[in-house]
Amino acid sequence: MRRIFAGEPVTEEEWEELVRRLDAPRTFFTEASLRKAFEQPTGSLSDFIRAALGAHRIPTREERISKVFDTWVAEYSASLWPEQATMLRLLKQRVLAGDEVGWQ
Repeated sequence: MRRIFAGEPVTEEEWEELVRRLDAPRTFFTEASLRKAFEQPTGSLSDFIRAALGAHRIPTREERISKVFDTWVAEYSASLWPEQATMLRLLKQRVLAGDEVGWQ
């Protein structure tokens, strides 16, 4: 563990050992609690440890939403009408603003 905190190169096995030590009820460093705290539904405990040590950057909620939106639009852009594209951009802004979007 000293190597990790000293910024020295660390093997994947050493990362996993740190994860095993932190992923215990007494430390509360579980993937579930960190995913909730960081609003990162797919982050692993290793990702969060690396981010805390500056070795990894966790994308923000806004970055994740924008990436998914942009990927989807690029894939389907040929079949979208201008009005549909405008509506999708407005929908994206509502989601980024934290509005709940539902169909009634």
